[in-house]
Amino acid sequence: VSQSRYANDSLSVVVNQAPDASFVNPPTQVCEQANTVYLSNVSPGGFWAGSGITNQMSSAFTPSVAGQGMATVTYQVSNQYCSDYDTAFIFVFGNPTVTIAGSNTQVLCSNSNLVLNATGASTYNWFNNGNPINGAFGPTYTVSAPGVYSVYGVNINACPDFSQNVVVTQGAQPIIYQVNVPTVCEGNPTTFTQTSAPGNGNTLVSFNWDFGNGNNGSGYTASETYTQPGTYNAMLVVTNTDGCSDSMMQVVQVCAKPVISSIMAVNNCFPNPTTLNSYVSGPSIASPIVTGK
Repeated sequence: VSQSRYANDSLSVVVNQAPDASFVNPPTQVCEQANTVYLSNVSPGGFWAGSGITNQMSSAFTPSVAGQGMATVTYQVSNQYCSDYDTAFIFVFGNPTVTIAGSNTQVLCSNSNLVLNATGASTYNWFNNGNPINGAFGPTYTVSAPGVYSVYGVNINACPDFSQNVVVTQGAQPIIYQVNVPTVCEGNPTTFTQTSAPGNGNTLVSFNWDFGNGNNGSGYTASETYTQPGTYNAMLVVTNTDGCSDSMMQVVQVCAKPVISSIMAVNNCFPNPTTLNSYVSGPSIASPIVTGK
């Protein structure tokens, strides 16, 4: 008779629950100059590492520290028995540099437009004295009143920037009261004179003449010689220290000189007096003068 013998044993296995390091809705993209982003994970109490992380005990992700490009952030958390980790990928886009062209202090003249030009972004919104200007969304803005102007720009990645402030002041307006020039004959010089004022607290710094015949001049007064008869539209532009200007047009009448075709002596037998007859073409002669013996 055979006899069988059996033995058995048992082992208890305890499966402990692992922490969950998963990120909760991390951003996929941010702007470099954006505020600090505080990341969150399912299981707290772990450690953070990677670009943009300055303290492993804090979930604070600083885009400007990470810099432009793909940032990799890891999170690891452990309990008494198990560990888990997760990784988030955040792309950091650069912010635009929005600027207004020209000086940071500009002058608005009453008889001309002041246009501000912005660059660096895809869309714009202009501000005056810190308040948005209704309907001003283009890269240029035509100023109609003094103030402190700036522009908010956004690039194609939805990253923003504010431009510098441009202070616009009201300029003094110069005025030309009159421009004087006499009627002149062709080939003779004529002098232009004028009366003007620079505007409050200013000085006139330039006097630019356009004589209407293709020639130009400068100075408080000016002289020009017209070589052809006709009517010319001369223009004076004065500018003051604020950069503001005024202009005035003056018609110049240039007369043709008469032409003596011939002079004929009549009854020139001695001792009788001789008569001289002149033949003149051109404009009417007001006072012909004939001399002879």
